[in-house]
Amino acid sequence: MDFLVQMVPAVTASLVSPLSVAVFAVAALVGFALAALPGISPVAGLAVMLPMSLFLPWPTGTICLVAIVVAMQYGRAAVAGASRAGDPAADRSAIRLLPIATAALIGGTVVAVAALVLGPLLAPAASHAVLLFGPAEFGALIILLLISAIGLGTGSMLKATAVVMLGLLLSMVGTDIETGVARFTFGLEELQDGIGLIPLAIGIFVIADIIRRLEPKRAPRARAGEAVAPPPIPAAILLGTLAGIFPASDRALTTAADDDRGEPPGPLEPAGQPRTDLVARAAAAANARLSACFVPLLAAGLAVNAVAVAIKVAVAFRLLSAGATPAAYQAIYYIIFSAIIVANIMAFLAMLTVGRFVRVFGRVDVRIVAAVLLILSCYSVYMVNESAFDVGLMTVFGVLGYLLLKLDCERSLLLIAFVLGHSLEEQIRRALLITRGSVALVAQRPIVATLILLAAVILVAGRIVQKKQALR
Repeated sequence: MDFLVQMVPAVTASLVSPLSVAVFAVAALVGFALAALPGISPVAGLAVMLPMSLFLPWPTGTICLVAIVVAMQYGRAAVAGASRAGDPAADRSAIRLLPIATAALIGGTVVAVAALVLGPLLAPAASHAVLLFGPAEFGALIILLLISAIGLGTGSMLKATAVVMLGLLLSMVGTDIETGVARFTFGLEELQDGIGLIPLAIGIFVIADIIRRLEPKRAPRARAGEAVAPPPIPAAILLGTLAGIFPASDRALTTAADDDRGEPPGPLEPAGQPRTDLVARAAAAANARLSACFVPLLAAGLAVNAVAVAIKVAVAFRLLSAGATPAAYQAIYYIIFSAIIVANIMAFLAMLTVGRFVRVFGRVDVRIVAAVLLILSCYSVYMVNESAFDVGLMTVFGVLGYLLLKLDCERSLLLIAFVLGHSLEEQIRRALLITRGSVALVAQRPIVATLILLAAVILVAGRIVQKKQALR
């Protein structure tokens, strides 16, 4: 608690500085504009803005990314709450942004406030628990997260497993740090240090979406079965929190803004003409998930969705380049959750003032948006290492992401597996080194066995739920 008392003034000073306040305001407007543009998802917008945020001073760059993704959530909710019938009378009755904005504000801030309050109280117990975790336990925890991502997904488990395995395979590209042997580099010197995360992320999320948006328009596919309405706001916040802590499907919690974008709906997304209360519930769940996804990242360094991956990259880059002290790493926890609260308040105010005008951006020609996104993507990828090879690599992953879209696979699983793959390989190697190569001794450890058993239960339960949904 003493550390918390010392940290509050520093965090407050970072958030209320003139530069941070300006960043919050500009990011809120930029996030709303990006959310309304055709073909830009929150992950795509975050991927494009990530390299640019690296040039902002610490911690303003991280605050900028958090504010943009929060504002994009509000912007998508505002788009979803607007009438699609085109009737002015219907528009006046449908655009009721206050309940939607209020639900989104509650969902986003409740989890962040709870994390700020409970984090310092649970820190001592968490420190003692971490002492029980060795390489084998951390490896089993990563396996649990990957299997949870497969079991809690909304699509085919076979496809999800294949995407996860592909992500793990891509994480192995580069030079083995122990043996010095090049793995899967195909003789290319640029791959000696492995595949860059930024070309991968921008490729599968931004370039793939550009290719899809430039396809000839086709009639939308009919939805099978009836849409599942989101639960009441308290239950939606709870579900969103659980989906943020565990790597659930990115389709599971959306704000109903993707009907017109050609994206598949999630189980909490109301279909057709959205009602204000349904959009409000979905917005509360989506914002709760966004806040909760930072809990495992800041508690154990594990990114469980694409947004957390992007923030992790930004934080790691800035702290390493600045030669950060342990106190700086501890301050990250308070800075991010405090930034989430402030960003939610700013986005709430922006939604009430300019939210009804966000649909104007949706009328922009998709070809113009695609051209601007392509230029920004190439510039962002090139400026990181000043490498034209990275731009080519981004293009390759763009084609891969497009194929995943056509095969109805979840691209976020590829990114999560790629990021966790490095840690998984390291922990497995350490565990086998301690046990002298004995897998049996590793599996007999109580915590390892419990985590593996829990992963099996989640996988089986997810399969059962999928079969029940298929029979409806």
